[in-house]
Amino acid sequence: MVITFEFPDQPIDLVIHLLDNPGVQSWANSVLSVPRTAQGFISSNTVPRRYNQEVIETHLEICVKEVKELAKFGYEYPNKMPFTPADINRSWCNSLHRFFTHTQQTVNVRDMSRMPSELSKLLRTTLTNSLQSLNDAIHAIEVYLPADIDYEPDFSFDEIYCSEEPAFDDPGWWKMDNAHRQYHSPQHASVIFGPQILGKSIIRSYLDGDNPNDWDTTGHHSNNGSLLIQVSDFRQRVYNSDSFKQWLARWGMAPEQVIYDYPVGAIQDQDLVQIIHKKLQGNKRVNTTYKKLH
Repeated sequence: MVITFEFPDQPIDLVIHLLDNPGVQSWANSVLSVPRTAQGFISSNTVPRRYNQEVIETHLEICVKEVKELAKFGYEYPNKMPFTPADINRSWCNSLHRFFTHTQQTVNVRDMSRMPSELSKLLRTTLTNSLQSLNDAIHAIEVYLPADIDYEPDFSFDEIYCSEEPAFDDPGWWKMDNAHRQYHSPQHASVIFGPQILGKSIIRSYLDGDNPNDWDTTGHHSNNGSLLIQVSDFRQRVYNSDSFKQWLARWGMAPEQVIYDYPVGAIQDQDLVQIIHKKLQGNKRVNTTYKKLH
């Protein structure tokens, strides 16, 4: 496949050799059946935004509103909500995000067969809208919190993120067959699936200090075409670090039990990755186009 980064001065084509396994082949047949457009930008992972109490208060109000709305339908958040931004911490963020993932999963598979189909569809849409609003708000708060890791890394956590931010029920989502989940791997790959999943990737749970034992941290179940291009081998450095292993041990998990990243392919010209990374630092976001190589 090729991803074209449409920089104002010159487009850059990044050629990717897809891995030869049934999971990637299934993904490519679905996602690359027609050219796709997305946004390319740098994801720094560990660098929080400068604290902004007004913005955090706005998103906290959304969280409170949606939690109350969901409670009307019987989905009650079991823990206390913070009153002010000063009461917010990683533990609460992790707890509220898990409430979102578990409730969304329940709504997705809920048996509403006794209800008229139109009413069932309307209720599912209403619940999903509240849940997605809650999810967006909690992630918007989290970007102001520092990563919950116990050491100062001597390497960059930058990646190039290609994403089009679709709705969760967008028909463009590809559902992963359970047989294809075996291709998750801790080994370095220059292109991996992006983190737009119902839950968190293992690297995100580590950076958040979250519990990795839940189903929502067990790798990818779907993908909408979002990809992460690796600027370095930072993920493998993290996975091999004492800090990562100690974090797993605190939750009673061994490294071999973890479901890691989902490799997609290898980039033909690694020098272009560094060029794109540098140009994105000046352009912030650029349009990108995915397509198959013919």
